[in-house]
Amino acid sequence: MGNKENLLSKVRMNGQETAPFGPNGSLHAAAAEYATPVPEEVYRPGEKTHLRQSLVYIILVFAVVNLLLLALLWTVASVRGKKDCFCPEVAPPPPCEDGWIWYKNKCYYFSKVFKEWNESRDFCLSHNASLALIDSSEELAFLERFKGASDHWIGLRREAAGKPWLWTNGSLFNNTFPVDGVSSCVFLSRERVSSAACYSDRYWICNKPDKRNYT
Repeated sequence: MGNKENLLSKVRMNGQETAPFGPNGSLHAAAAEYATPVPEEVYRPGEKTHLRQSLVYIILVFAVVNLLLLALLWTVASVRGKKDCFCPEVAPPPPCEDGWIWYKNKCYYFSKVFKEWNESRDFCLSHNASLALIDSSEELAFLERFKGASDHWIGLRREAAGKPWLWTNGSLFNNTFPVDGVSSCVFLSRERVSSAACYSDRYWICNKPDKRNYT
């Protein structure tokens, strides 16, 4: 080793010591034979940059895969949590308020006291309803069955004998059922529909659209 170092620091040429490098920076032949050549593959420009970029790419791919896995696990857990939830179902609100009976998209009120026809009408109006408007023979059968044996006012009347029957909403009665008697106000009796003086006292029936159909 000592001979190599001495030769690299000084080279004896033609009996004189001289520097190992020539004027153009190249090794003299004597020094060059001791100089270890640097293999070409030991250092390649850009190799470190390429390795760094590859490492960054691998890290990014790994991070994305982890994020996707976390998202998948969260989705599975959410779905499973919903299936396993024993949360009580919220019941829809009742279609009618307390004391009213629901039947085919309408709410009905059957009174427990007597009133004249006009007073009965005013009670129904105060509850956003009307004295019972009957649209079909099926509805009539329901009211007769539910009211029992007592007489109940409904929302049908006329100004005088021979005048047309009108419902309280102003619509014309289409003779869905026969009305007995010659008086002005109509009530449901035990087995038929009859008329009587409007100032007489009877039970009454109100009806209105249920909460889901009320506008």
